[in-house]
Amino acid sequence: MVVLFSVLAGVLALTDFYAVIRERGDIERWAKPLTVPLMGLAAVSAGVLHHQAGVWLLAAVVFGALGDIGLLGDAPLGRFRLGVIAFFIGHAAYVAAFVSLGLPSPGWSGVSVGILLLLLWATRNLLPTALKVDGLGLAVPLGAYSLMIGAMLVTGWLTGSALIAAGATIFALSDTHLGRQLTWRRFRQPTGGPLLAVMVTYYAGQALLIAGVVHAL
Repeated sequence: MVVLFSVLAGVLALTDFYAVIRERGDIERWAKPLTVPLMGLAAVSAGVLHHQAGVWLLAAVVFGALGDIGLLGDAPLGRFRLGVIAFFIGHAAYVAAFVSLGLPSPGWSGVSVGILLLLLWATRNLLPTALKVDGLGLAVPLGAYSLMIGAMLVTGWLTGSALIAAGATIFALSDTHLGRQLTWRRFRQPTGGPLLAVMVTYYAGQALLIAGVVHAL
């Protein structure tokens, strides 16, 4: 079942890539929300629910899927905020999963701080733009989300797992790229090539995080 769910997730991810390239919102509406849950089912089939970290991993997957729905298509600001909140909870669940695995903090984990600073610099205009668009109602959730994804990135590296560190970095890069696109377009959802880059790194990051936790358990 692990292989079956993994293959299905891969097929749906490719389907979503096609939908993004062709701007087929009718396909994206079902392909995007199902891809990450199938990755989660692969992890459940591997027996992760026998461990506390695995329970947190499943929570991260569930809220990630809810976030996908919130940010789907040309989302109105209200649904966009709910999507950001869902992803915030999902990242918090990832942090809890990493802490449950233990944080041996190898020497190379300090690199994560440098990566975090670079990502913060790359999205330095995001919060001011959010404040102009919708005031504190949007800027506060985005600010909190930025802090949480930073915590996810750093704790991911502190686990000492190369898979988790890579997944956390790629996931953070995906969000950084999305944030830059949203800033440039004043919160109109990116399409075509820019969105494809976001989705490729997003699925790659999620897959590596899930695989890393499964491997660690």
